Amino acid sequence: MLTEFGIKIAPSTYYAALTRPTSRREVEDEKLMIEIQRVYEENYRVYGAKKIWRQLLREGVEVGRGRVERLMRRLGLAGVVRGKTSR
Repeated sequence: MLTEFGIKIAPSTYYAALTRPTSRREVEDEKLMIEIQRVYEENYRVYGAKKIWRQLLREGVEVGRGRVERLMRRLGLAGVVRGKTSR
């Protein structure tokens, strides 16, 4: 695909990327996603990113709110939206 646009990439670069070990961030994200899923399920699937983030901090898991938001999007989780309905 890239060669169609005139970008040259050596085959060894492609295969090196396939065999590269997973990064520390990816490994920690996998563990954190399990914790986020657990907190989400324990709270009747209504907590949003901010409340899950606060609950994780109370449990001693040091994590940023933005990271929780990113991982919740990746998991397809969303809190309950409350407020006025539009007619």
